[in-house]
Amino acid sequence: MSLRVLHLIDSGGLYGAEHMLLDLACAQRERGLQPEILSAGTPADGEKPLEPAARARGLTVHAFRMRAGLNISKGMEVLRFAQREGFDILHSHGYKFNVLLGLLPRHMRRIPLLGTVHGYVHAPVFSKMWFNRQLYNFSFVRMDMVVCVSEATRNDAGFFGRHAVVINNGLDLQEQAAGGSGMADTGRQADDFLIAAFGRLSGEKGFRDLVTAFTRVAAQLPGARLCIWGEGGMRAELEQLIASGGMNDRVELPGYSDQVEALLGNIQLVVIPSYSEGLPMILLEAMKYRVPVIASRVGAMPDVLGSGSCGILVPPGDANSLGEAIREVWHDRGAALERAERAHTRLETLYSSRVMEEQYRQVYMRLLGETG
Repeated sequence: MSLRVLHLIDSGGLYGAEHMLLDLACAQRERGLQPEILSAGTPADGEKPLEPAARARGLTVHAFRMRAGLNISKGMEVLRFAQREGFDILHSHGYKFNVLLGLLPRHMRRIPLLGTVHGYVHAPVFSKMWFNRQLYNFSFVRMDMVVCVSEATRNDAGFFGRHAVVINNGLDLQEQAAGGSGMADTGRQADDFLIAAFGRLSGEKGFRDLVTAFTRVAAQLPGARLCIWGEGGMRAELEQLIASGGMNDRVELPGYSDQVEALLGNIQLVVIPSYSEGLPMILLEAMKYRVPVIASRVGAMPDVLGSGSCGILVPPGDANSLGEAIREVWHDRGAALERAERAHTRLETLYSSRVMEEQYRQVYMRLLGETG
């Protein structure tokens, strides 16, 4: 029997969780499984970036729209769809379906439910996010299995218990961005040194620290530029910080891009200054294309980077250390490229989509065995 897996996600763009899902689904298809994606959104949403990206890779996508909030009736509608279509596994990615389906009793679901935790952000006590987190936590207790993308994520949340396992994110190493390196226009000159960061413009991503760090060392790095690709609520704050530091001609916020791998061909350094992470896909993508990396010592990043042998690790929230690390890469690019080469080798061994697919398949079979 070929396993039918319904991946469920309410996607905000083509960020780490979405890329992980696409790579996992493609690897599952190659191994004979039948993965499909249910992409949720509100009635006001147009086509979500994930949907054409999935179709371009030959994956079946079901666009499903519902009002925002705790919409239990629509959660039941999704469940009835999965039951009617004969799916064997429900695999949720993110808050919406982890809660909507996790809150339902197991005897009502009838299909085993697995939830992947791509990251976990703590919130101030009694804030709106804190109350949402309590609901989130409760839903995990009722799931059949929880997967964390790193040991650090499981330890950080601390409540998953015996039915939580760790499966590292993996990357499709066979897929190459069309045209090889240098395909995407970043607007740089031939002598530029382009430093890049990717992600939502939100506080936990640490982009304020990155702009501050770059501003402090920019005078010592002639030709260096910083680009932060992404959108979010911090855009105005970051724009003000860039302007107040006199960096308008050196720091750019180009907006969201769905061509991350194409951009990497023109980038000399990737910086991931986050306060909280699971296992970010941009880290694996940089390793794939042998781009040097500076990353915060959070989540799975220290493990992935071999405790610093494959990239430079800095404390989160420390703009001074971040600036020193940028300056170190600038002055010793040969050492940075050696670390990037070791990172590529480590990626091939431990963090491929095939390794990830095999581990998820074992979890699926375990769930089906437990539920009969």
